[in-house]
Amino acid sequence: MTKMNFTSLPHHGFLFLSVLIAGLQLCCPAQENVWTVKGRIVDGGRKPIAGAKVALIWTHKDDKWQPFPSPPAISDKDGKFVLKGEVWREIKHILAYSPDGTRAGMRRLDSSNDVSDIQIVLAPTVEVKGEIVCQELGVPPWFGFQVLAGIQGDIILTHYKARGNKTRGIFRLRLPPGDYSYEVYGPSIVGKRGRLKVRSRAIDLGQINVEASVVSKRRGKMFPEWHVTAARGVAPNKTAVSDLRGKWVLVEFWGYW
Repeated sequence: MTKMNFTSLPHHGFLFLSVLIAGLQLCCPAQENVWTVKGRIVDGGRKPIAGAKVALIWTHKDDKWQPFPSPPAISDKDGKFVLKGEVWREIKHILAYSPDGTRAGMRRLDSSNDVSDIQIVLAPTVEVKGEIVCQELGVPPWFGFQVLAGIQGDIILTHYKARGNKTRGIFRLRLPPGDYSYEVYGPSIVGKRGRLKVRSRAIDLGQINVEASVVSKRRGKMFPEWHVTAARGVAPNKTAVSDLRGKWVLVEFWGYW
């Protein structure tokens, strides 16, 4: 057995060390990576609104809307708020809701780390609802419905998740007037995108039919034949599905992005 010390550590050891240091930096972001937004929440008549919640993203969990970062910034009696968060994207949108959720407002920020004296005007929210269906599967799929600020859909504004088997694929949310895009995704379906123009009237998107994924189409069916070109511990010509019948086989799919 070869005894190794730090001085004889090969190059990949130093690579591991550098990766470890980089990981520590990611876990403990530098102070300059924190941005601060200061401003006021007002109504259409420019009167301050107290108790409004301001956040970068709103998520739906346990039948409640929850802000991210959490806890959110909450406006005081003068409508003033201070929101802090980690800089992880160049353009940020912040969304504020009144205490009862009937009014909301959105503000687009630039890439500056610190923004002061902005004003967010809350307007009556508009209901947006619909139902996600997958005609190929015949049952409501597990899905996520997320709303993104702007037509290009580059910034996540509101994230909505639901389990189709409990809600029949129905989603319901309230947004301030504006232009948005939405995205439907899930482990058993193919993603789908669309546009939303929210004005003053409620929007019913009706049924949004999504395509089933390749894997979900074959769930419960006979495993398809494969062609193995290389194997360890067994000859490739002995790896047909019929050769493995009655045996436990672990199939691992992996990837990175």
